Amino acid sequence: GGLNDAKKQLQDEMLRRVDAENRIQTLKEELEFQKNIYTEELRESKRRHESRVVEIDSGRQQEYESKLAEALIELRNQHEEQLRIYKDEIEKTYNSK
Repeated sequence: GGLNDAKKQLQDEMLRRVDAENRIQTLKEELEFQKNIYTEELRESKRRHESRVVEIDSGRQQEYESKLAEALIELRNQHEEQLRIYKDEIEKTYNSK
């Protein structure tokens, strides 16, 4: 009986581990996907802002660049918060197994 119990316990543990590893892989892929979207949005946002900056006279350009910098910082902060949430989720998933 003891050996069979131990085998079953080992099997259950291995299944939980595989499940945790799959979940981590899924979260990593999701994170990579989010990063790619973020990078693309950032690039597009910069491109749009740059094309508008060209239309603005130099007197207003500095003010505009400052607003752009603030917007990019805000975007980066949101992205870092999202990364932190994913990281916490991955750690929680891995540590709970």
